[in-house]
Amino acid sequence: YPMNMSNKGIRLLPDLSNIGYHCWVGKDSVALFLVGTINTLAIANIKTGQVSIIAENVGRCLRSHQADVLTFVQKSAANGNALSQYYTSTKITRTIATMPDEGEDFEMLADGSIISGDGSKLVLLDKPNNFWTEVANFSNQGITNINRIHVLGDKLVFVNTEP
Repeated sequence: YPMNMSNKGIRLLPDLSNIGYHCWVGKDSVALFLVGTINTLAIANIKTGQVSIIAENVGRCLRSHQADVLTFVQKSAANGNALSQYYTSTKITRTIATMPDEGEDFEMLADGSIISGDGSKLVLLDKPNNFWTEVANFSNQGITNINRIHVLGDKLVFVNTEP
């Protein structure tokens, strides 16, 4: 849809009505969080309309920091939620870490590092060792459940919800 509202615009994927979140993974490809009884992750080509399901039971957060790599959360009650990466060129998914506190929200910083919430804390993924390191604690401010994290320039914004 055009920013200037000069016309009504067109839907890029008119056959899909359950897109909850999206993330561009190329000029013509978009990763989609599809809302359903079981939420799914799909990659759609906006030129052809082809939609390929990548994973089921996924979190809502989708990020693509570098070409060919989509980062998302694969939910699992048994092993904890897994921070995963899907490589669009090879169609291979790999787990890079377990999410803190069963979380599903994270953000990728400009340098490629990953930050997430863990209750009242912000934690940063130590990639070589795949563990989370505390970088800030907001418990004194009454923050108890950090989620929906987003970077805006040099600021980090998050939502605090009741657990």
